[in-house]
Amino acid sequence: MISSLLFFIGSITPITAILCGVISKNKYLGLIVGITGPMVLYYSIYIYSEAPYRFDAAYCFGTLTILGGLTGYLASIKKIEYNLSAVCLCLFYLIFYFKGFA
Repeated sequence: MISSLLFFIGSITPITAILCGVISKNKYLGLIVGITGPMVLYYSIYIYSEAPYRFDAAYCFGTLTILGGLTGYLASIKKIEYNLSAVCLCLFYLIFYFKGFA
């Protein structure tokens, strides 16, 4: 139950960042929404589950945090080129997310 909820949160984060950036046009809000999802996942999986620290997990979640933040930031800019870049980063996020946890 918890693992499926965490899987859902991780996969919906970049889409939420894009929607938040496009709707609100606030760069900082899109950035925060994109960063929050991977941070919540990291803390809920590796801090509270008493799992030993793994460098590859920190690398994976660090990359997801950067991709999510850039997705929200680029989606909030009003030009179509930046919005398309945000969609591409969203796809990279999802590919890296599914590859990292497979």
